[in-house]
Amino acid sequence: MLAATFAPPIAFTILVALACGIALAELWDLRRAGIAAAVELVLLLAGIAALLSLRALGDRGAAHGAAAGLPVWLLLAIGATWAADVGAYVVGSLAGKRKIAPRVSPGKTWEGTFGGVGAAALAVLGISALFGLGRPEAAAAAILSGPVAFAGDLAESWLKRRAGVKDSGTLFPGHVIAAHPDRLTVTALAARTRTDVLRGLAAKLGVKRVATGDDDLTALATADDVDLVLVATPGIAGLRPTLAALDAGKDVALANKEVLVVGGHLVRAASGGAGKRLRPVDSEHCALWQCLQGVDPASVRRVAVTASGGPFRERALGTFGSITADEALRHPTWRMGPKVTIDSATLTNKGYEVVETHWLYGLPYDRIEVVLHPESVVHAMVELVDGSVIAQIAEPDMRLPIQYALLWDHQPSPAPRFEWTRKRALHFDDVDPERYPCLTLVLGTAKSGDQGAMVGLSAADEVAVARFLAGEVKFTDITGLLRRGAELGAGGGAAPTLADIARIDQRVRGELQPAGARA
Repeated sequence: MLAATFAPPIAFTILVALACGIALAELWDLRRAGIAAAVELVLLLAGIAALLSLRALGDRGAAHGAAAGLPVWLLLAIGATWAADVGAYVVGSLAGKRKIAPRVSPGKTWEGTFGGVGAAALAVLGISALFGLGRPEAAAAAILSGPVAFAGDLAESWLKRRAGVKDSGTLFPGHVIAAHPDRLTVTALAARTRTDVLRGLAAKLGVKRVATGDDDLTALATADDVDLVLVATPGIAGLRPTLAALDAGKDVALANKEVLVVGGHLVRAASGGAGKRLRPVDSEHCALWQCLQGVDPASVRRVAVTASGGPFRERALGTFGSITADEALRHPTWRMGPKVTIDSATLTNKGYEVVETHWLYGLPYDRIEVVLHPESVVHAMVELVDGSVIAQIAEPDMRLPIQYALLWDHQPSPAPRFEWTRKRALHFDDVDPERYPCLTLVLGTAKSGDQGAMVGLSAADEVAVARFLAGEVKFTDITGLLRRGAELGAGGGAAPTLADIARIDQRVRGELQPAGARA
């Protein structure tokens, strides 16, 4: 764009028109975002008009001879935007703590925003002084350029969230797939909800087989042209297709926690645990796999999975009864689906990850620990009998463990690199059981050895989260519902069959639904 700024007017107009055409094509693909796409279209057209208008102003109002014939106002806008981006990145990276809109753009902080606005203002004032622009105009531009730039950036993020994509690297869905087209081809996709996003993704990737419910999952997972099945469905729905895929000789990349929580004994019997046939996708378990490669199991003293602590790690305990669903969905590090996000707020998910670790790696529960680590940079640690510790460190970005699970080796990744020369502090702490009673409950149930109780707890968790999100129960009621689910499922034995699991799950769900729903 900077080179185009100095091009003749007709060439500049053509280049802007081409850029506009590309943007319109992307917007058409993202039209499923509805009102967000319409707002973005209005902003796009306004931006194009502004570019053309600024280019037409030329050197108007510039007092210095050095500005003669230059598109001063356009340079001013480009310089301010560039300075805002750089200032926001630098300040946000060094000092960013307070999130602006975590559900829209998790990476943006108030500190970074103020840094970007300040940098934009300084850039405007510098360029204005260089070309001798009038003080009132320069002052107005300095005040408005930063806020306008960040408003547009947030609007773009809003569109991407509504369309089901996350950042600039994922505006074209399938970013991990796109990075390795010679090794990965998607043959089928399935989802229970957000079917419009699913079909858009299928169109992008050229996928012909698409399922929008639970009925076709097993058929897709066992199809002849499938080599690897990525299971990411939340809840118990992923268990049957996972077992079917393993029985059919397929490799499975597992991102679903409940599959191992309720049926870990069945999955381990079919796969032998973590390895090429059963590839962990969770960042913690992918990290453990990498830490344990080449390590004699007998030399492992203990392992640890880390937890960010969720959005309430510093909130006063006396206010937990007033926590809203919107607050609980604001995870400080990861953007996930609503179920796992609430589980992260209660740390139920971390209890599940301990259970997963048990089934994946065959470790007893007393050698698996949870460590609070707010920065989410160290994903897992392995302590050996001699006291040395192996840790897996990476910036929190799910593209890395997803790619590793899909390729099963290390290859160049679109995920950000860890800057080890950057000054930063990493914190580790014990988990407060009073703040996270669900974690204590999950671990106690798992250590009891009653797998039926684990099935009941998992079913109760799905019901409790759904009822909390619907406003039917308080955040502090979730623990009691999980406890009741474990009680209802207790007595199911250490190795219930798939039919037993389905029966316990159905019974607990029926018991814990509101009275009106049961009737």
